[in-house]
Amino acid sequence: MSRPSRRAGLAGPPGLRVTDAGHATLPIVCAATFLILVDYTAPMTTLPATMVALDGDSTGQVWALNGMPLGLAAFLLVAGRLADDHGRRRLFVAGMATLVPATVVSALAGDLVTFVVSRIVQGAAGAAVIATTLGLIAQAYPAGQGRVRATGLWGVMVGAGIAAGPVVAGAVSAWRWNACYWLIALFSAGLAVAGARGLRESRADARPGADVLGAAVWTVALLAAMTALTETRNGGTGPLVLVPAGVSAVCLVGFVVRQRRTTKPLLALHLLRNRTLLVATSGALVTGMSVIALTSYLPALLQSELAMTPLSAALVLLAWSATSAVAALCMSRLRAVGAARQLILGLAACAAGLAALIGTLGSGAWEWTVPGLAVTGVGSGLVNAALPRLAIDSVPAAYAAMGSGINNTARYVGSAIGFALLVGVVDPGEAQDSSLNVDGGVALAAGLALTGAVGILGLDRMRRRHRETTGTRS
Repeated sequence: MSRPSRRAGLAGPPGLRVTDAGHATLPIVCAATFLILVDYTAPMTTLPATMVALDGDSTGQVWALNGMPLGLAAFLLVAGRLADDHGRRRLFVAGMATLVPATVVSALAGDLVTFVVSRIVQGAAGAAVIATTLGLIAQAYPAGQGRVRATGLWGVMVGAGIAAGPVVAGAVSAWRWNACYWLIALFSAGLAVAGARGLRESRADARPGADVLGAAVWTVALLAAMTALTETRNGGTGPLVLVPAGVSAVCLVGFVVRQRRTTKPLLALHLLRNRTLLVATSGALVTGMSVIALTSYLPALLQSELAMTPLSAALVLLAWSATSAVAALCMSRLRAVGAARQLILGLAACAAGLAALIGTLGSGAWEWTVPGLAVTGVGSGLVNAALPRLAIDSVPAAYAAMGSGINNTARYVGSAIGFALLVGVVDPGEAQDSSLNVDGGVALAAGLALTGAVGILGLDRMRRRHRETTGTRS
């Protein structure tokens, strides 16, 4: 069969218009996903040095680590809508290009505010990339074994990026704490060029446009909620907590109302009636609040509790992150286990592994942390392989990027909330006991993962009963 010409276009799934602009979709989007996760996790091992360089305190730690998750959570929905409307390749390239100056600003930052703002911009750029990657995969690989393997490989890149980020940052931090951001800027520029030349363009036939007002309201809601959560550790329920909490609640209600009334929603609320998407979104939220939140903080705890160097702490974290990548790769080759059951099993394994970490950071030996981290890694791999399958299989093809955006938004909202809660438990601040409650934080993460596994098990049973009753796939 002859290859379609670039001008003639390429037939795609119903509801999509696809033009032929190359055949390197999977390697490019996987490399980009890997780089975004490297950028996401890079501050984990350099957090203590970053706080020294930028004169930050424990509250500053929350903002420094949560800058990129906030940017991701705030812009993933609008990125998904823009990708479906105006082209996934176009938004992918724009995101990679924006990442270049944003990471340069992080490298040059001389104060905490500049660093946090640049990290939020990096999150917005990462949102443009992440929201398009699964949509590009869905367009390139029709439903079936090819898509299972492609989304599984995407999940592997998530785990591999998480594994590599702390190690790269820890290795180059011997030179300077900010050296990793120069490397990220360099590779971002290369991937922007590769995406422009090697990706196929795809978009939805209907192009209602993005809801700018809805995006603004959603962003304010997240920033206000983050402010309230962060300030609770500094003194209870004063105006610095109550005012942003109230603003967040009002904005969330306003966002829902806006999405119900607008003809160009960022979040098509009817998609949430799909029980499969609810399972995927709940799993992503719980994963962020428990596993991602704790592992984001763990390298700093290893440095403070066991007096480890940044690189040594990053290498210990490989017991989780590398195991996660291998487990995701293995699961991407299997179809015997359904994605929802795989998600539940993964969260249960994460809960068991996190529970095994209780007491290990006070043991004086890093070796005691390895078994729990390895079990958590297996669970994370199962989760990372299951979530993208559930996310893009649960929505129509024309909403592929939006489905990915919803799922990943839940993951990063969860990580931002979970990290703020975790730091509040581990390091309660000047207003309370100044001693660290590390085991309390670990127990919180394990409890959240277990609660999520049980809750999603119930949701999945309801989904299966509904499917059997109605004969639908929802």
